[in-house]
Amino acid sequence: MWPPPRASAIALVALGVLARPAASWAASVSRGKSPSLVDAPRRAHRAPARLRSHLTLTDVARPADPEFWAQQVRLHRTKHGGDHPRTLSALSDLAEAHYSSGDMGRATAVFRDLLPRVDAVHGPHSSRALKVLRGLAHALLIGGDAATGEPFMREARDRCADARGRMHPDTLQAEAALACFLSTAGRRTEAERLMTRAIQGWEAVGGAHHPSTLKCVGDLALMLQRSDPVRSVELTQRAIRGLVALHGEDHPATVRQVHNLGITLARAGNPVGAIPVLRAALQGAARARSRVQIAQSASSLGEILLLTGDAQAAFDLSLRAYRLLERDSGARPEDAAMLQGIAAGIVEASCALDEGTGGKAARHHALTYANELLELKECGRLHPQFLGRATAALERFFLS
Repeated sequence: MWPPPRASAIALVALGVLARPAASWAASVSRGKSPSLVDAPRRAHRAPARLRSHLTLTDVARPADPEFWAQQVRLHRTKHGGDHPRTLSALSDLAEAHYSSGDMGRATAVFRDLLPRVDAVHGPHSSRALKVLRGLAHALLIGGDAATGEPFMREARDRCADARGRMHPDTLQAEAALACFLSTAGRRTEAERLMTRAIQGWEAVGGAHHPSTLKCVGDLALMLQRSDPVRSVELTQRAIRGLVALHGEDHPATVRQVHNLGITLARAGNPVGAIPVLRAALQGAARARSRVQIAQSASSLGEILLLTGDAQAAFDLSLRAYRLLERDSGARPEDAAMLQGIAAGIVEASCALDEGTGGKAARHHALTYANELLELKECGRLHPQFLGRATAALERFFLS
């Protein structure tokens, strides 16, 4: 009997076999519902609170409010002096708070002011200095100035290599981080070369099944999604097999790679094959109780369902994914960026619905998200990753 009765969807994905979704799952999706999202209570629609990247912290110990850290900087500067380690630590927290709130201009300014002080007090090869370099580079990247940020990212890698050696784990991590930076900035060829070198380094240091090796393999697969989807699928399946053996099927790292495999299949022109893979990722994320991964997988599944003509299910999944991620109290700018992408999906799906099949109500709901995206676009705060998609969605929404 195939598939085996106890074989899970993720195990089949790891073997390169796509599991058929359970009948209950298919029925749920056909009704626009997801069993992984049923725990998110229905509530009256309200304006999205975090599209602007103002992430409110309620469940973490360190506040993300820039004003709080600006006050801490003033207190420590008065008590200890401008170059005291406690003052520098508060300045670092201030820069990260600006970064988390989406204010890349102020984050960049604080990081620039902080770098020479940290170099002087802690040393240019210290972990604190390397952290500031990476923070400055990413603030510039998200702020739209990747060319200025790239030298700082390279310097972080080179300082690490000078102090620890080319094959030290910290250097290999810095090499992989530089590759991801270049990939995001559009430098695909060099990014792939550097990530391949990082994989070779990790294989030599930790082996082919080391967690960092598998992470780099998955990252390289992401870079190849558009240029070489066949190889991307092979690399992703290699990462999944290794992660299943290492962590199990429901580990967030495993689920993330299953999600990436679904996206790769869709981009390779196989959206029908991507659907059961993304459902497997959604089920795994639900078992792992990872709200961020649930929201990401649900949003991606909604996007693919829209391509296959199921606009109602796409709209419902995207809306619930947004509400679920909005409830998560992570102070990460990538979460705010993901919310922008999901909001664009809500707008896209509402445009595809006929007025007689719930389209009028859907467009009423989507109007709030469309207005928020439009405001973000006008003030230049749309994340580069979703700028094109959001712009196209807005044009279709307001011109249709």
